[in-house]
Amino acid sequence: QNGRFTIVGGSMAGEWRLSATPFFDPRSGRFQGYRGQARRPHLHEVAASAATPDAFPGLSGESLRQLVHELRTPLNAILGFAEIIEQQLFGPAGSEYRDMAGKIVGDARHLLAAFDDLDLAARVSRGDEPQVPRPVDPALLVAQVAARFSGEQDGDGRGVDISAAGGLPNVRIDPVQGERMVQHLLRTLVSVASPGARVRGSCWFQPDEGAGRVVLALDRPDTLAGMEEAQLLDPGYTPEGDWADGPLLGLGFSLRLIRSLAGGCGGALEIDRRRFLLTMPAVAD
Repeated sequence: QNGRFTIVGGSMAGEWRLSATPFFDPRSGRFQGYRGQARRPHLHEVAASAATPDAFPGLSGESLRQLVHELRTPLNAILGFAEIIEQQLFGPAGSEYRDMAGKIVGDARHLLAAFDDLDLAARVSRGDEPQVPRPVDPALLVAQVAARFSGEQDGDGRGVDISAAGGLPNVRIDPVQGERMVQHLLRTLVSVASPGARVRGSCWFQPDEGAGRVVLALDRPDTLAGMEEAQLLDPGYTPEGDWADGPLLGLGFSLRLIRSLAGGCGGALEIDRRRFLLTMPAVAD
């Protein structure tokens, strides 16, 4: 019952638990071995691995993957039924039921976005995210992502204003990962900003001994003023770090995820007293 074994390599690699019962030949009655089923271990059955500075505490990458899979399936079913009621696909429904279903749809989509973040964190932690670095225009990347937040956020006036220096060199990053980390950073800061406040920043080239790097600097929202880096990266929910519109998984989780994405691209996320500095390696001219 719940015997441990490990598969090394291949698509089934990792820890497993096996439960089986004796099997006997129906004619002769001779013992023929065991028959049973294997499963991935539950979260409480997996020992926590040693934490590293950029690790996501508490859960291994495999445990995160399993958690996301087990939660996303029933949530998709709830979302589907709520949409059926909201859109009256199977017949008329009362206004109160449609209103309730609409709220469920919004909450379910919010949860699915959080599950996507968990899944991405698991893949980054396990090194499963493929990296195909190539030259990317940082000014265009930032402008395209910022445009998604240029309008009012939920009608409360929050948004993004970023100025980019002229003649920025290309950066060498994976385009998908680059877009993810910029979008996550902007979305996180917009979500914790005060109603009516806009996230402001600038983008410039910073030379160094190598090819240099491009820096995206975003001012801290007033709500984060005076907080130390350790507080900002705290993955738990605290009175200082819990906002009604903030990231569902917490500010610390989002910042750690962004830092891991940046590190995988050869960049970094630095935090000083006034700004968040996302750096990306420039292409040597």
